[in-house]
Amino acid sequence: MGFKVKKSGRFQLPDLDGGFYQAIGTEMVRSMRARIARGRNAYGQMAKPLSKGYAKQKMTYRKIANPIRDMNMTGLAMNNFRLRKANAGVIRADITEAEPRRHALRAQSFEHMFGWAPQDKANVTKLCKLKYGVASKNAWVSAKF
Repeated sequence: MGFKVKKSGRFQLPDLDGGFYQAIGTEMVRSMRARIARGRNAYGQMAKPLSKGYAKQKMTYRKIANPIRDMNMTGLAMNNFRLRKANAGVIRADITEAEPRRHALRAQSFEHMFGWAPQDKANVTKLCKLKYGVASKNAWVSAKF
C-alpha cells in the first residue's frame, strides 16, 4: 500500500489561551460532579451499596428514602470540589479545603469515586472537538523550500 504526499510540511500545535483550558477544566468538573451525583464510580459503573449502618445514618440525616454512594452526606466534599488550576497545559481539579479532603480520601478507600470515567472522557473530548476543531484544521504548516 502506498500513498503520495502532495505537500511537505509539519503539524504544529497552536498556542492555546488560558480560557480554553478553563473551559475544559470546567466541563471536566461538571461531568465528574454529575456522575458522582448519579452514584457512579470512577469506572462508570454503579458504586457499591452503602453499609446498612451508614445507609440508615444517611437516610436520617438527609431525609431520603434510598441513599446511594454519592459523596454527599453533608455536602462538604462535593461543595469544595472545584477547578484549581487551568493554564499552561495543566488542568487540575481537587477538593480545596483540608477537612473535606480528608473526608474524601477516607471515602475513596471504600469506593474510587474521583477520577476519569469513560463518560467524563467522552464529554471533555466532545468539548475539545468543538473548541479545538478549527485550530486543528489550521495546524498543518507547509514546508518552504
